[in-house]
Amino acid sequence: GDLAGEAVRRLRRDGARRVVVAPYFLAPGLLADRIRDSALRAGADVVAAELTDAPEVADTVLARFDGSVATCRVLAAA
Repeated sequence: GDLAGEAVRRLRRDGARRVVVAPYFLAPGLLADRIRDSALRAGADVVAAELTDAPEVADTVLARFDGSVATCRVLAAA
């Protein structure tokens, strides 16, 4: 379905003066394009770009990986 467009239309119907959509995609592509197009057609003011190679994304991935590795070491020692 057209969830992004539906959400924007509902927000507008409920009186939102500004609607900003921030899709959680790491890379551009068909799905990101569809969401952007749908949201804009439905009246979104702004649709944020993909996260791509933002340093904060890499830091989060590495932190989660490090946490998982630490857990594995504890389990392996048990």
